[in-house]
Amino acid sequence: MLNTKYVLRTVVLALAGSVLVFLLVGLVLADSWQVKTTRTIRATAERVAGMVTHLSEWSEWSALDFRLGNPTTREVEGAQGTVDQLATWRGPMGVATVRLTRVDDAGVDYAISYKYGPEGRSFGGEFTGSIEWQQTDESTKVTWIENGKLDNLVQRWSNWFGALQVKVQQVQRSSLAGMEENIRRADDKAGDKAGDKAAASNGDTPPK
Repeated sequence: MLNTKYVLRTVVLALAGSVLVFLLVGLVLADSWQVKTTRTIRATAERVAGMVTHLSEWSEWSALDFRLGNPTTREVEGAQGTVDQLATWRGPMGVATVRLTRVDDAGVDYAISYKYGPEGRSFGGEFTGSIEWQQTDESTKVTWIENGKLDNLVQRWSNWFGALQVKVQQVQRSSLAGMEENIRRADDKAGDKAGDKAAASNGDTPPK
């Protein structure tokens, strides 16, 4: 009987200690963050703007994606180049959206929201960002900033000492590299077509 009481008391104290640690550590974890990535791309600001202001084209270069179970679908609504374009991912694990809230000649703002589970319960928190560009000679400086605000202790623990920021940084870097690669491929393709056209005008057979 004494052993049972001792074990029970030990378990209760251990649980209480775990809860206390959870609360105390959660209070010191950051409740907001900002991640910023800049890349200079050899392209005009007009070409960059054409890719960023059309939300339907983000899948061509951006690594921003949501895996919500199998199958996950993606749908884009709204006119290209306008505010309130909305991309929606749906899957068994919930719904995620990216909405453009500002579109102009210098950049875009966006907001991200999450709902999880079949009933679509809000994850809470606030996630917003901006992608801006500035022409510099023959290149364009692109700056991507994302801000996060975590409402409660569970969300702060889910961030796990900056893990979410690291993931966002990876997405930004990969996306901007993808943008540059997408532009390079388009230029190579245009160059090949121009070469074929020149060869045809000279009566030559373009190489296959």
